[in-house]
Amino acid sequence: MVGFFEEKEGVRSMTRLCSFILLWFFLILNVLYFAGGGEITMDLVTFDLMLLVGVFVPKVLQKLVELKK
Repeated sequence: MVGFFEEKEGVRSMTRLCSFILLWFFLILNVLYFAGGGEITMDLVTFDLMLLVGVFVPKVLQKLVELKK
């Protein structure tokens, strides 16, 4: 059985691990920000968008490279 952090049997994916960690960082950061009484500003939206791009783009790029091989 292939685990979540493996591309195939026995091959671990650092890209998936980094994306997972960054996604949790994004979620925790936003929960703490809003729990502290923060308001939605354009800076927050921009920062959140950058984090989400950082979460998902590396995996998409990895798949594109694998398709070219």
